[in-house]
Amino acid sequence: MTLAGPALVPDPGLLAGFVAVSALSIAVPGPNVALILALSAREGLRAGLAAAAGTTLAHAGQIALVVFGLAWIAEAWGAAFEVLRWLGVAWLLYLGVGLWREARRPAPQAPRQAALRAARRGLLTGLANPKSLAFHAAFLPQFVDAAAPAGPQLALLGAVYLVVALVLDSGWACLGAAGGRGLGAGARAWTARGSAAALVGGAAWLAFGRRA
Repeated sequence: MTLAGPALVPDPGLLAGFVAVSALSIAVPGPNVALILALSAREGLRAGLAAAAGTTLAHAGQIALVVFGLAWIAEAWGAAFEVLRWLGVAWLLYLGVGLWREARRPAPQAPRQAALRAARRGLLTGLANPKSLAFHAAFLPQFVDAAAPAGPQLALLGAVYLVVALVLDSGWACLGAAGGRGLGAGARAWTARGSAAALVGGAAWLAFGRRA
């Protein structure tokens, strides 16, 4: 990256590479995608987009820690990291079981309340994996020019990452909503159960997978 006066002007090739790698990392199905698909298929596009907004907000909080140089706290304070990790495991299990049980129930009839609930679920699901904080702390600096101030570059990269995340997760919401409209109640229920199983699998990975 280069600096033009006081403004940061990213190198187009480096920025394109960052966007491509970010898109690949975000597009890989995980707990966030499972939740967005389940809610949009069952409760409609508005709920899916709200969940996507919640997961993006979780990313924003974690990236802010990286930008302000505070991400090291989670790694340095090992006990806190472990507590956060097991709280994440518990949340994903709770959410997975809840979605499985809700699969056959009628969808909520109050769109605004359903959207707020979906956004809250998205936020908590995004925060449930402290390993993603470690990922951001390791990933973003790889695209920083050491000859220029790191803070503005990290802020810019973080903003770009959030835009990519919101666009892709919103795409999953559109896909889930479209599929939900074309499926019968039984098929929607099995879609929700598949997403619930993915969340439980995410909890297992977080509990027993190799630490990032």
